[in-house]
Amino acid sequence: MEYRPHPDVCVRPSATHGLGVYAAAAIPADTVLERCAVLQDMYMRDRQRPCAFQRYLYFAWKDYPTVGILPSGFGSMYNDGGRCCNVVYTLDMDRRCMTFVALRDIEAGEELRIDYQAMTRPELKCTF
Repeated sequence: MEYRPHPDVCVRPSATHGLGVYAAAAIPADTVLERCAVLQDMYMRDRQRPCAFQRYLYFAWKDYPTVGILPSGFGSMYNDGGRCCNVVYTLDMDRRCMTFVALRDIEAGEELRIDYQAMTRPELKCTF
């Protein structure tokens, strides 16, 4: 399995948060946007001593909710779209892999956004 972004995906400045992941061309629904290798145990969540690095970690592994997971590639650059996200992701810890997939057709220039709370609220309320 190769870990790399789709050729029509890029990172550039975001109007909402520093950097973001964008579609450089139109991307159809269900397209795999990126497969990222992940590192685990990078940071143990500690409410007494939070750090800025924590912003880039996913705390989504059900069996170990306090273990931070750091995706490589563009994985830590996707901004939050809440329940109106246009990208969904899955985590496969057996393969140490996160996969990001287009939830719907995405227009060229559109920012690709995930739901930061997807693992705690998997039902999506809107996809537009």
